[in-house]
Amino acid sequence: MSSELNVGGLGLDSPMAADRVLAGKQINLQRRALEISDLDFSKQQQAVIAHRKSPLLVLGGPGTGKTKTLVKSVVQRIAEGADPNSILVIAYGRERAGQLRDEIVLQSGASAFEPMVRTFHSLAFSIINESVNEDDPKYVLISGAEQDSFIRTLLENIANSPKVQWPQILGPALGTRGFARELRDLILRASERNMGYEDLLEKAKELKEPWWVPATAFWKEYDQTLGLQYGTVSDTARRIDSSSIIPQAINRLRKNSVLADRIRSKFPTILVDEFQESDKSQRDLLTEISGSDLTLFVDPDSAIGRFRGADPEGALAYKDKREFKVLNLNTVFRNSKSIVDLTNDIAAKFRSSSPT
Repeated sequence: MSSELNVGGLGLDSPMAADRVLAGKQINLQRRALEISDLDFSKQQQAVIAHRKSPLLVLGGPGTGKTKTLVKSVVQRIAEGADPNSILVIAYGRERAGQLRDEIVLQSGASAFEPMVRTFHSLAFSIINESVNEDDPKYVLISGAEQDSFIRTLLENIANSPKVQWPQILGPALGTRGFARELRDLILRASERNMGYEDLLEKAKELKEPWWVPATAFWKEYDQTLGLQYGTVSDTARRIDSSSIIPQAINRLRKNSVLADRIRSKFPTILVDEFQESDKSQRDLLTEISGSDLTLFVDPDSAIGRFRGADPEGALAYKDKREFKVLNLNTVFRNSKSIVDLTNDIAAKFRSSSPT
């Protein structure tokens, strides 16, 4: 008869030690308990939590309780009778989305039919697979490895792509994995900014990047070949790469008013965490789906995703497209006043994106 053992804090320092201890025992995996802090919300936080029916931009530095305020804003709406399925929270990264989802469910006790917290890519993928008509195509995602392989195959057969004129100096690089990755990265970054072929050509002229000209021709050839290979067989899901999901969702919403109205009515309340991590295409998607009850949480000086298109300056400028009320969270809960004063003094010497 085996005894039970709850895993967590065993202090096993090697797989062999774990095997010896756990042999013949029943293991119960327990989820880490979420801590609910008894945070006394400041007047500014309370104003955010109580705000309704008009776009709101919330500015706050590290430790000012932006995330706690976001969670409380959702919990408060649910407590007031809002349908959890009508609230959409957008986060950056699946792990972060999972954490926010757990905190909201734990504090509200509510459940929803669909994930209440999503990433922009997850949301966009659900939009392009939303059925409006019976003949609407379904999409499956191409992995990064598949995309690299597809690009390398095209590069190895340049004779089949006469419109792509690579400079002779790049000839030795065309068959390498590194070149394929660099090319994929360029396509990803352009797509994340919702740029098309002509946009990239204009940017090539502006920045004097001559190699982007054949890269643009290759991108067009890549899209066309991908469409021919995976989009001509009936009853077969179309293949799409991660860089194309959000632009595809935007285009579909703009061309299909029925779908756009459905998504807007489905999510009348939208809150976005760490909005400074957004890129242009993500903001364009948000514009297509958001109504008046939109709350954005921003720390423009804490963006870490610039390498993949994060644009905190554009995130701040987004408020100029609509009439946003702006609230500042100034109380720091995480550190003592002396540490906050010291870091503020040091940070004041750096270039800042923050308006405050």
